[in-house]
Amino acid sequence: GKYSEKNPAEKFAYGVGEASVSWANIPLAVGRFSEEYDPLTGTLVGIPVGTAVAVKECLEGTVDATFFFAPHIDDSTAAKKKRAKGFLYPLRELDRKFMKQKKE
Repeated sequence: GKYSEKNPAEKFAYGVGEASVSWANIPLAVGRFSEEYDPLTGTLVGIPVGTAVAVKECLEGTVDATFFFAPHIDDSTAAKKKRAKGFLYPLRELDRKFMKQKKE
């Protein structure tokens, strides 16, 4: 990732930084498209593209800065399987055992 998930201060600082400089993507996109094509096309295409990237990065930064204290969600296969069982899994197991005893 972009920062250590175990360090909330780093996540907060990254989020604040990301949100505060996201606006810079607009002139960057205009410059990139102006160099590749011409200044008019660079402006007409660069502003919407840069704005979209800036909004995305601003939202990402805001979420990181707001929820810096939230623990990282484990995306490993084992964790996904465990979450897939859901919070009702223990109840289903209990019901399955009860039904098995009832049949006997």
